[in-house]
Amino acid sequence: GFRFDVPPAAPPGTPVQQALGTLHEFWQWTRSQPADAAVAAIVDHLGLLPYAASGELGESRAGALTYALDAVRTAVLQGETSLLAAVAALEAALEVEDAETPLEPGREQVVRVMNLHKAKGLEAPVVMLAFPTGAGDHEPDRHIVRPAAAPSAQPAAAPTATGYLLIQERDGDRRGRVLARPLDWDNLAGEERRYAEAEKDRLLYVAVTRAAEELVISRCARTESKSPWRLLYPVLQNGWERLEIVRRPPPPRKKLEATAEQIQARAQAAEAARKAAAEPSWKAVTVTALARAGGEAAAGLAIGGALPGDAEAPGSFAASRLDAGGAALPAAPAGRGAEWGTAVHAALEAAARGESGERLRSLCRGLLVAAERPLGPTGEPEELEELLELVRRVGDHPMWQRARQAERVLVEVPFADPRSGAAGQPLELYEGIIDLVFREPDGWVLVDYKTDAAAAAPGFEARQERYRRQVDLYAEAWERLTGERVKQRILLYTAGGDAEVW
Repeated sequence: GFRFDVPPAAPPGTPVQQALGTLHEFWQWTRSQPADAAVAAIVDHLGLLPYAASGELGESRAGALTYALDAVRTAVLQGETSLLAAVAALEAALEVEDAETPLEPGREQVVRVMNLHKAKGLEAPVVMLAFPTGAGDHEPDRHIVRPAAAPSAQPAAAPTATGYLLIQERDGDRRGRVLARPLDWDNLAGEERRYAEAEKDRLLYVAVTRAAEELVISRCARTESKSPWRLLYPVLQNGWERLEIVRRPPPPRKKLEATAEQIQARAQAAEAARKAAAEPSWKAVTVTALARAGGEAAAGLAIGGALPGDAEAPGSFAASRLDAGGAALPAAPAGRGAEWGTAVHAALEAAARGESGERLRSLCRGLLVAAERPLGPTGEPEELEELLELVRRVGDHPMWQRARQAERVLVEVPFADPRSGAAGQPLELYEGIIDLVFREPDGWVLVDYKTDAAAAAPGFEARQERYRRQVDLYAEAWERLTGERVKQRILLYTAGGDAEVW
């Protein structure tokens, strides 16, 4: 009593209404999702893949289903996302008769059934020429002219097809009275008959040469005259082994012995195992994020004094201007963003690795251009001289001189420090990149550049505390990974020219 109309939602009730409601849900999927996602969701909802796999020829039928879904997915990747395009893709896929997509294409010890045309070019250890019937002789009802190939010296002519047809009545497969035929039909039919016999010989040659080790030829006394293998039968008398086929009833189909409750319990157990396997065994945490969230509190520090040298007691701290001559760098404009900081870090890294002169200038120019920093009227980056001056002043600082004289110097060092999480929690990997670290006889000195903060900038104190925590975490990780002491931590504020040491 209902009209078959999917767009409106059917009220719940009878099985028919429930089915219409499901179809309405499917229709909604096709309106809100691309065709490949919608069709795959429908197939999954209906359980079509396990249904196909559990029946006769299950692997082939399930494989054909995945082949169809791939056809729809390919159409979507080419921009055809509508349901009509999906139907067109399915129709095109179904027209490919030679497509074989078993669910397990790599299986061994199986029998593959194919016709002679598909077998061409293939080989198997054992080949059986099956189905010894169906090859009756029929008088030709057409003739196709097949000219010999033109000599290579002559240009190839455009391909053409020429042929002749016999017109006659038909009653099903039975041929009746001839209505019309070409002139000289007897000669034309004889030519076609000779071609057909030669084609049979060719196909028979293809069949018998597919076997690498053993060839089995089927034979049936009642159908020998119609067998496509009948030309081979005289040879079988010359000592070939005779294999008798014993008729056996097909084995009964396997039945699922589990109850619905058992199946549901297995599904729930599998889902629980999947969720357990999906729980991460470790997670990465950046030291920057950890310091921003709180981390471990660093000792209270103050700005003042001179930059300590090796003779300073462990744990002492002080601050100095970056300019060894006492003149401060000009304060950098606020709000330069991460691009400026990245350029400063890369320029200092290059200088620490020994770059100088025109090579350093060219590198700094490239860094600023790549960061899309402002360009002047001549095309040069406006901040190029400022960046070079910053690198020069940092390079003149006693800290930098100490690094150059150190027994080992590392720049832009990535690390990952594994830490055990709380009970039941995954392992944590503290990750970070240390700008500069160098080893002196009594321990390591760890340096971190900060390009976004100056002492006079608003909110500096809050950032300063966070930066201290970050460097402390760097030092703790470095000691854990190297097994050696970090004797000194240094924060360089490149924007304002301050250095903080503890």
